[in-house]
Amino acid sequence: MIRILFSEGDIFEGDEVLICDSETLHHLKVARAEAGERIDVIMLGGKVLKGNLISLEDRLARVKVFEVAELPKGRVKTAIACALVSANRFDELVGFCAEFGITRLIPMVTKRSVVRLPEGTVKERWLRKARQVCRTTGNPFVPEISGVMDFPRVLEEFSRARTRVYIPHLSAGSKDLLEDLFPLKRSCDCDWIVVLIGPEGDFTPEEVELAREKGAIEVTLGRFVLRVETAVGYCAGLLSWVSG
Repeated sequence: MIRILFSEGDIFEGDEVLICDSETLHHLKVARAEAGERIDVIMLGGKVLKGNLISLEDRLARVKVFEVAELPKGRVKTAIACALVSANRFDELVGFCAEFGITRLIPMVTKRSVVRLPEGTVKERWLRKARQVCRTTGNPFVPEISGVMDFPRVLEEFSRARTRVYIPHLSAGSKDLLEDLFPLKRSCDCDWIVVLIGPEGDFTPEEVELAREKGAIEVTLGRFVLRVETAVGYCAGLLSWVSG
């Protein structure tokens, strides 16, 4: 069974899907899709068109739909606010967030950030990367990528009721993020779970204190120091599991 994402330009009429998107057609050819093979066409928002491939040509694929279903959304919204890193590395962490179905990604500037962009900046390459990963993985819930925010503004953004904010940092002691999230898998009393990921040099003591005053929970990500993008991938996986 092959999953593909319904793209702009594709057509759903009656019980057939006409796939016209060049990247999707290339994906089907690389996957060596053959007539009769099961294809799930996933539309943004979670609708799933279950069908079988009728034909695959250079500029068009036809899928016969036998069932329309819905993919459930996560029971809690998830967000990662991450300190900016170099372009290629940020592309990688955007990919992690898209692959694990994170609701929202906030590019963040902290005191120790090396890479800085003006507030409100949203790079087209981030949006393109998120859509590309969702197309490849069949995830219909493309993450919202916010404009760049500085650290205090991120805290203000999530200082609301029914929001649980975590700040992993190197001096957090022994409280592990996984251990704190584990009970939330069974019973979650919040609408949002947010994780703040600092730069390579970690958050400053002043930033940690400010987060603590705003109600953030200090945690560790384990006994090793992780790269920014590795920390995002690890946290995205945990949040995906909890929101499940």
